Amino acid sequence: MPDPSTSLVVGEAQAWDPHPIPAVVTRNAAAAPDALAVAVDDRRLTNAALATAVEDTARRLRGLDLTDAPVAVWMDNGVEWITTFLALASLGVATVPLNTRLTPAEVAYVLDNAGAQLLVAGSRAGRSSLAELLGPLTAELTRPPRIVQADGTAPAADGVTVLAGLGRTTGPLPTVDPGTVGLIQYTSGTTGFPKGAMLGQGAMVRNGWNVGHRMGAGREDLMFSPMPFFHVGGAVLSLLLCLSHQIPLVTTRRFDAAEALRLLGSGEVTMTAGIDAMFLRMIELAGMDGLRHPRLRTGWGAAPPEVYEAIDGFINIFGLSENSPNGAMAWHDDPLEVRRDTCGWVQPDLQIGIVGPGGTPGDWLPAGAEGEILVHGWSVMQGYVNDPAATDRSVTDDGWLRTGDQGRIDAPGTLTFLRRIADTLRVGGEQVACVEVEQALRSHPGVLTAVVVGVPDTRLGEVPVACVQLRPDARRGDTVALAAELDEIARQRLASFKRPRDYRFLAELPTTESGKIQKFALRDQLLAELPG
Repeated sequence: MPDPSTSLVVGEAQAWDPHPIPAVVTRNAAAAPDALAVAVDDRRLTNAALATAVEDTARRLRGLDLTDAPVAVWMDNGVEWITTFLALASLGVATVPLNTRLTPAEVAYVLDNAGAQLLVAGSRAGRSSLAELLGPLTAELTRPPRIVQADGTAPAADGVTVLAGLGRTTGPLPTVDPGTVGLIQYTSGTTGFPKGAMLGQGAMVRNGWNVGHRMGAGREDLMFSPMPFFHVGGAVLSLLLCLSHQIPLVTTRRFDAAEALRLLGSGEVTMTAGIDAMFLRMIELAGMDGLRHPRLRTGWGAAPPEVYEAIDGFINIFGLSENSPNGAMAWHDDPLEVRRDTCGWVQPDLQIGIVGPGGTPGDWLPAGAEGEILVHGWSVMQGYVNDPAATDRSVTDDGWLRTGDQGRIDAPGTLTFLRRIADTLRVGGEQVACVEVEQALRSHPGVLTAVVVGVPDTRLGEVPVACVQLRPDARRGDTVALAAELDEIARQRLASFKRPRDYRFLAELPTTESGKIQKFALRDQLLAELPG
């Protein structure tokens, strides 16, 4: 039993041989060349075909004389996303995955901040075509990268090169170290702009394998995951999980609840993954019976409580991009109360501890006390790209990651996540920094200040609402027009999931005696106005 006087818990020791991503692809092709590796909609690749496609993509991209600067990828889930990511890993070049819901201004910020040397894109992604993205994107960029179109489903726009038209280089591909950065994952921060967490190849492979191990992954399994590859839940805890365990991954270009239900009920899927909004949409269509299938034996994610009962072995997990991402989870055969109500046990060779406000590593609270969750070990990111100051704020000199999450270590040693400490919302699985939305709204000349808070939503968990205080000279009597103007600013500058669902105009905002706005009071006021 853990020591009840301290919240510090240590994962069990694990014999692990670190290896980079390309070693996994090569091993699978040699061990089981004809076995299914990935299937996206109607496209299927065996292990051998995947390895061949990855090498072909790598040799074509290498002809562009890539440096060690990262390469951004703007695509929906697809074979091209997979082969591009794995090819870049085999060249020792980091991928910057772009959320396909971002606006051109948001994409431009990530490209500039990461110093991307190349953008590899699909002819379409999300609701936009590459041609539609290019005009406004180019206008926003200070250093436009070269652009390669990964598929040949549409004619390339001016200035865009089609991947298949690039020549194949010869000669051996480079030897890649497990510590090489493989992914720069941008995540919403409390300073108003996303930050790119640099994740090592070896750490991601190990993280994916460990999560699969807790799920009891074996060669007879097949995983369906609708998680987008531009999130670590898709790239690491779906794609690399399956590759590391040599089991097939089935996904779809974009999440579609009806198609997800069909695949889960196919009789082939044994493992799955997802977030609240996905499961709620499936339940709306088919009820809980849509998730009950004899072969579907486990999954991971954040889900409504009844999902943990419908899918025997479904596991709640704790993770964040900066931790590659998983830090703790239960086992698939743990009791329901552990799998559903806690985040389970710390992963091997990691340490997790709880500190109070302003606490430092070593100032551990006792078990059961609530505070900030700190993580230490091989999974912690290598820092934020081009942002040493933000890195220093998040990672201590001795390597402890300040997660910004509040939780506790329970008596058996399990971790329970409670809430975000930082001013962020979780909208349908997407992290939204309130300050980023507030800064966009404050650009309106009539706004004195804008405060964004979250209110409950049955489909997305919570959604942002903007509370706006106008300047004395603003058009106070025309709030309908003002709300429309603010929403247009949000539409132009922010991804759709970040846009406020409502705008409330207030003469005064609640503050403390020192003048600090009391967001909890605003939220309580909004909750009191909700029906029911």
